[in-house]
Amino acid sequence: MAASPKEWVIGRQLLDTPARALRSKRSRSPGAQRRSVRAPVRAFLDALLQEDREAAFRIADEQLGILGSRAAVFAELIHPAQYEIGELWYRGEIGIDVEHRGTVIVEAILERLPPAAGRAANGPRCVVAAVGLEEHVVGLHMLAAALEDDGWEVTVLGRRTAEDQLLDVVNRIKPRLVCISAGYLPELAPVKRTVAQIKARGIPVLVGGAAFNRSDGLAERVGADAHGQDVRVALTLARRLAGR
Repeated sequence: MAASPKEWVIGRQLLDTPARALRSKRSRSPGAQRRSVRAPVRAFLDALLQEDREAAFRIADEQLGILGSRAAVFAELIHPAQYEIGELWYRGEIGIDVEHRGTVIVEAILERLPPAAGRAANGPRCVVAAVGLEEHVVGLHMLAAALEDDGWEVTVLGRRTAEDQLLDVVNRIKPRLVCISAGYLPELAPVKRTVAQIKARGIPVLVGGAAFNRSDGLAERVGADAHGQDVRVALTLARRLAGR
């Protein structure tokens, strides 16, 4: 079930979050970019850059209390901060070691944020994976957590999922949706082949992650039914693709 052109537009319009505000031109100065984000994001970003786990945990916990859901924390706090870290690395202002240490803290936050209370059980099945040589899975785990809070039964395959492995799982559990995440996407062909084979089975494919956010039209080129630019957009599109 492919998303209509209208749904693609809706997906873009729904990205009216701090994450979108961060998509500024790379020629802007770091100071200008810092001023463009919400205060909690600035504080959280500083905590990640300084490897201050306690401060990062505190801010994430506070935002969960304010925003009310893990999906909102991912979209409003973690995603914009990670985007900014990626931009700093891209411009050579921080090393890859700093980026990796920030990722470790974010992974710890994902483990400590509690799931939604009273979430529905036995919902539609979904598979999430990073295909081929893809190593970046933080976004994938955020999406999996948000889907579970939304009542989905999620199978997480994780990084470097082989095409055959993903298709075997799809054939076995027959999910209503497959989500493919990519932060870097070192190889395009495996994702394109995998998407085509999944869709040939009548199962829609939703893609997301920094690789797709950076490159306009990449989701369409790999044949995906829709592109979730952040977790909340992905949840909305997932429901529509699954007919919920």
